[in-house]
Amino acid sequence: PLRHSGPSYQVHIAPAMSARESLRILLASTSGKAGVVLLMTLVTVSLVVLIRLPLNFGSQQWNNPTEWADNPKSVPPDWVRLFGGSDSLRHQVYKASAPTFGAETTSKGYTFNYEHTQDTPPTFISLSISNVQFQGDPPLILLEVVRPDQRKLRLLQKVIRGARSEETTPIIRYAEMPLRVYVSGDEESLAATAEYLRQQFQVDVAPRELQGRLEEVLFGTPDTMGSGKYVPLHGQYQFTIRALVRDPADSIGDIKLVMAGTHFGFMGTDALGRDLALGLLFGFPVALTIGLITALLASAIGTSLGILSGYMGGKTDIAIQRFADVWSNIPLLPILIFLIFIFGQKLWLVMVILIIFGWPGLAIVV
Repeated sequence: PLRHSGPSYQVHIAPAMSARESLRILLASTSGKAGVVLLMTLVTVSLVVLIRLPLNFGSQQWNNPTEWADNPKSVPPDWVRLFGGSDSLRHQVYKASAPTFGAETTSKGYTFNYEHTQDTPPTFISLSISNVQFQGDPPLILLEVVRPDQRKLRLLQKVIRGARSEETTPIIRYAEMPLRVYVSGDEESLAATAEYLRQQFQVDVAPRELQGRLEEVLFGTPDTMGSGKYVPLHGQYQFTIRALVRDPADSIGDIKLVMAGTHFGFMGTDALGRDLALGLLFGFPVALTIGLITALLASAIGTSLGILSGYMGGKTDIAIQRFADVWSNIPLLPILIFLIFIFGQKLWLVMVILIIFGWPGLAIVV
């Protein structure tokens, strides 16, 4: 036994804190409650995203420009309409899986009514056709529009690619990837619009001069003052897609007509037309994974070095603490940009850098 002449002491070893006690302390503060709510929100949203979106969404859809071809480019979100403005135009997509008329005949028709009430015309018009099946001669696809002033314009006339010598009936086209026609920039549509202006308004204009102005012509009338501008024509526009087939058994799978607006979705789109809100949702589980892994590993390293520094003391303490001071003052962002430039955009690289530079602050506190 150890004997000494000084006062006697009793040493009490505190038991390890239970998980319930840890949670109680965490929820005792406002910041702790906010952190728990935020974490639960991230976890819930991430689980919903993993269930609803395919795991290959990033490579197969987000980085695939054809997936976003029918979206307007670089437009603000839908809620900007709350602030008014005559140039605010809603993005509209019309779809049909069955003909509106003539389903059992050789002239199958799909009709869509578009109500134009704004001074701004759609930013572009596109037509998509998928799963075309025919027995002999390929179908002829027509796109026609009847304006509120009862003037009629045939915008498009396109023949589906015919059968090759080795193919057997029924011939199937665009089953996997739909045929998409960008009507606003189609040469045939521009020529048809120029001819329409000559016949209906005696305005002589070359088709190339209508590039980027087809919607302005379609949804307006030429200014009588000869200014070259077009006065908006409000009212109901009837678009008809007609499939002329040789055999009544020939069919068209799905038809999609897009009238592009000036805003889209909850967060708008980028320069490729990608839905930024969908991209943000897809990033939730990725961000949560990075956050959890880097936080756990950086905390483990920082806590271990902090305990070692405080327990050993002396030169060990000085070495660890001064190294942590220097390491915590190294700028992280330039190093991260440099390494990504060298090694490429690797997710593991971001995580490693965050772990390496994330422990000093905790080591100093511990």
